[in-house]
Amino acid sequence: MNQFTAFSTKPLLEGAHLFAQTHLDTGISLSSPASFAMHGFHLEPLQYIDIETSLDDATRILEKTHMRTSFVVDSQNQLKGVISKARLASSYVLKTAAKKGLTRAQLTIGDIMVKLAEIDTVSELMLANAKVGDVLKTMEKASYEYLLVTGANQSELRGYFDLIDIAKMTGYSLNQAKSAKTFSQLVDSLVNHNEI
Repeated sequence: MNQFTAFSTKPLLEGAHLFAQTHLDTGISLSSPASFAMHGFHLEPLQYIDIETSLDDATRILEKTHMRTSFVVDSQNQLKGVISKARLASSYVLKTAAKKGLTRAQLTIGDIMVKLAEIDTVSELMLANAKVGDVLKTMEKASYEYLLVTGANQSELRGYFDLIDIAKMTGYSLNQAKSAKTFSQLVDSLVNHNEI
């Protein structure tokens, strides 16, 4: 322990507040550093929901924990996907149930989650000089709901961007995230983005 030095501490100031909450509430603009809009795993505790969880239970978990999005894990705690309140409330759920010949109550979040294999990544090194607007443009152009951030070795997840969260933080009006080819796809897209 001789190579380490103890540092001095101070009592918490009255009126102190959580940085993460204040950080989100202050003016984040499209020209802010990209890191301001990233959900960094080193700053925010990651919430997991089991892949076999029912849709109603997943909705309750998200509501009780005041989270909009959660990662999905299997029984071995391996990341499998992402689930959000928007997806749970979308017509995608009923379409999936009909396609599988199941009722809504028989579906699990594993049936409707955005699978990790469907989410692209960007290295945090690429983001060093990027702005929030750069991330937003990338996500909008490619119709990404989420964009994962990896370390330099590409195998370690460091965080993620959420398109709807970025729009909320910046006050940016999203273009339709996914191009619709039919009226039902247009309606589904609008319902999926009702949180904005």
